[in-house]
Amino acid sequence: MLRNTVKSGLMISFGYLLYIRVVASVAEELGSLASLIGASVFPIGLIVILLGGGELITSNMTAVSTSLFAKKVSLSDLLKNWLIITLFNVIGAIFVAFVFGHQVNNQRKSLLRQ
Repeated sequence: MLRNTVKSGLMISFGYLLYIRVVASVAEELGSLASLIGASVFPIGLIVILLGGGELITSNMTAVSTSLFAKKVSLSDLLKNWLIITLFNVIGAIFVAFVFGHQVNNQRKSLLRQ
């Protein structure tokens, strides 16, 4: 479970990085069309999560809440699940931010040396 939640944080971060890359690459003259194109590639991260069997907090909030209303889980189980899933999604996202930040910093240092 925990591995899938970290993986989901990683994949949603990659979806957002893809969005940023596409929006930055679109010509400035196209204006708001860049946001539309970027928004059309962001769901690739969600698709990868679904295909990989990951657990993203948004889908978990719906599924476990439904179980709570059907009296299949307790409120403490619901809150514990939300906390764990949120925490490990954030850990995955922070890992991606760290790796890409570190990579960009290393590239910048190598460019400054030249």
